[in-house]
Amino acid sequence: MTERGSHGPAHDPVSVLVAQLKHGNATTRRQAVRALAAAGPAAAGPLALLLMDGDADAPARAQAVALLGQLGDAARHAVPALIATLKEAEINVRCEALAVLGALGDVRAVPGVIAVLGDVQAEVRQQAAAALGALGDARAVEPLLVLLGRDRDEGVRHKAAEALGRLGDARAVLPLIAQVESRLPLAPVAAAAQALGRIAERNPVPELRAALPALRSRSQNEYDFGGPFPSPVYQIAVRQIETATAAFQDLPLPAAPNESAANLPVPAAAPGPATKDLPLPATANSGDDKPPARGWWTRLKAVARGRLG
Repeated sequence: MTERGSHGPAHDPVSVLVAQLKHGNATTRRQAVRALAAAGPAAAGPLALLLMDGDADAPARAQAVALLGQLGDAARHAVPALIATLKEAEINVRCEALAVLGALGDVRAVPGVIAVLGDVQAEVRQQAAAALGALGDARAVEPLLVLLGRDRDEGVRHKAAEALGRLGDARAVLPLIAQVESRLPLAPVAAAAQALGRIAERNPVPELRAALPALRSRSQNEYDFGGPFPSPVYQIAVRQIETATAAFQDLPLPAAPNESAANLPVPAAAPGPATKDLPLPATANSGDDKPPARGWWTRLKAVARGRLG
């Protein structure tokens, strides 16, 4: 048995390892990480305390978050500390915390993760969207719709589409159809098609049939990254929607939305943080749904012409 005596909990082996993670050199920290991983659930409390310790540096905090991610349900004790790390300056800590919060599935994290959708870093916005899809809370639908329609980073719109598909809410149908019909690159368009298929399986509504013309067209003309065969993504989505909405096939086909998702009205606020108060990403531009690459390519050509002329 550990002798605590007058020294208190400092002699607890896990607390000692956490202190080494905080203060040790690179070798000591690596050893502490391995030992804490082996300690299992007993490490959750001390690791949460480390995250709340303002004196711990970014590498120690990042390692603490990663270790909590290995603990599964035992890390639920640390959810408040993980939410607090979403305000960290270090991008790796924020992204790691978002991944762990999504995996834990604790809806206490939803408001904090929604707030991160306005982060200036696209990587963080992507991870926040993925976390909201994993958390499965309907409060995330409308903030994700804002991200889907307004963010200029194609990776962010990809993750927003995936998250909306996981949530299965019918409010996402028309914005996702708009993304399928947009001029965005393959990845976010394919993600929107897959999301529509997932919604069809969980929540079949007549509006889904408005996606069929665009999906059929892409199934015949869209190729996977230059490959020799049409992408199966759209064919699968067509089958999912046709099967799920067979009861509506005799109804008139619903009108498809406007091509630009950015022109869709911002939905009314749902319970939770108001959509209108959600900070837009620093790179957002609601008037352009073209791939962001075109902007820098145009500028590059202009510079080249200036140098050559």
